[in-house]
Amino acid sequence: MHLCLSAARHILRFTVLCAVLTFFISPAAVAQGSGTLDIKRVHVQWPDVHVYYTARCAGAIQYGLSSAQIDATVDGLTHSVAAHDCPDPTTACPMSVALVGDASGSMAGAGNAGLKTAFHSFIDSLAVQDEAAILYFNTSVTTAQTMTTNTALLHAAVNSIPASGGTAAWDGI
Repeated sequence: MHLCLSAARHILRFTVLCAVLTFFISPAAVAQGSGTLDIKRVHVQWPDVHVYYTARCAGAIQYGLSSAQIDATVDGLTHSVAAHDCPDPTTACPMSVALVGDASGSMAGAGNAGLKTAFHSFIDSLAVQDEAAILYFNTSVTTAQTMTTNTALLHAAVNSIPASGGTAAWDGI
């Protein structure tokens, strides 16, 4: 699952051992100013490692970096970057979201109906590439549907949300 939170985050893909990773922007980029790379997230799908980051030179976010401008250093050895992808900053990124609702007895009637209406509306607004999960809490927490892009499964999970039992809100959150 890839989560692209902003246009300033890019995916860096390279094949190296998953170890302590240190990244450097090439000397040419650093010559333009003080280069920094803020790593937001690392996701391993062996043999690939995906790194979400923001690159800055002299404080300004850098778009359109190429693989040749980035080196990966693992245990003191420099590796070239196999592939690099910079998403178009004007294109929306896929979304992953978990909808969590109160299904306790106090939600019986209008509360439960309102929760389901809101969840159905949200599901209907998802783009094709977006994914969601449905969870609810009453006496315990239940995962009604794991992450999926299948809106029919999501709607069915919402329809299965009961209104009974206690309120394990902190467990649900």
